[in-house]
This record gives sequence, structure tokens and C-alpha cells, in this order.
Amino acid sequence: DCWFESRSGSRFDCFLGSRFGCRFACQFENRFGSQFDCSAEVGSVVFTIDHHRGSEEMQAGWDHHDLELIDDFGRMDSLPFLRRTIAQAGLEETIVCMVGHAEVIGRHWTTPAAMVFIDGGHGPIPAHQDYDMWAPHVQQGGLLAIHDVFPNPADGGRPPYEILCRAIESGEFEEVSSTGSLRILRRIAFS
Repeated sequence: DCWFESRSGSRFDCFLGSRFGCRFACQFENRFGSQFDCSAEVGSVVFTIDHHRGSEEMQAGWDHHDLELIDDFGRMDSLPFLRRTIAQAGLEETIVCMVGHAEVIGRHWTTPAAMVFIDGGHGPIPAHQDYDMWAPHVQQGGLLAIHDVFPNPADGGRPPYEILCRAIESGEFEEVSSTGSLRILRRIAFS
């Protein structure tokens, strides 16, 4: 089972492992390293990909800026929090941290993924880049999870909703679950 917890402490369960049969996952652009945790089946590996410098809404002057995440050089750095969380959960043999920009790592990624979790930048360019780079890696029957999907523009940014629509309209994915702002799609075809 995989769960995601916000900084406010709210929690919603995805039950990706048991409910959808996921054994391998690729997750990236997690806002706060301390949010992510996954208890996976024995033999499963989760790759988390993030530059750990924060997305635009985490920078100084924005609502989600957190002074606790500023390093000795005055730059946002969530990597120590992610590493601590993984160690405290006893998952250092299960979760592999890849530090870098998703588009750079994605250009070299060749492994089909049972799951890709897009929780990244919410501007049009980063959201669509994440989708373009990572959705093709979802294997047949695999899952594409998109976080911060708000159909009503008054509730949040549009780009995650736009990539949800692109995925469904492509005919390659069907929606199988919706919990809060998280949408889970299953790959049904390749075009």
C-alpha cells in the first residue's frame, strides 16, 4: 500500500500495492521529501526523482515557502528531509533517491514502470514536460497517478488537470480511481 501525507497532517490512502497490484513504481517531483512513504512488497523498488530545490510555489515569497528547508547556502533543499523519512521508515532498501531534474533523468530512463506518480511543478511547462517525459514509460496495465488535479479552476492550478485530460483523450489511459486531488489511471493501450 502506498500513502501520501500532506504537511498539514491530512492523509489519504491510495492502496496502490494491494488494490492495483503494483510492484514497481516511479515517483518524482515530490514537494517535501518528508511527505513520501511507501510500504512495498518484498522485492519492489520505488525510484523517487526530484531536484530537491523546490517548485515555483515553494520559493521565497510564495505560500508554500518553508524556511526549515533552506540550506546553509540560502537555497531550498528538501533532500535531507526525504533521506531522514526513508531511514525512519526502514525503507532504505526499497526507495532509491535519484537527485536531479526529471526531464534530464527521463531522457536516460529505459525501464518500463508499473507506476508513474506525477506530483511536480504546476505551471504549464513543467506539468506537460513531466507527462511527455514519463507517461510513455508506463507499461501496459500500469498506473499513471497525477496529483493536484482540480477540474474547477477556482480550486487550484490547471496544468495537472490538463495532463489528466490529455492522458484520457489519448485513448492510452482510463481513470480507475479518484481520491481528493489524486487521480489514478491505468494504461490500456499504446498509440
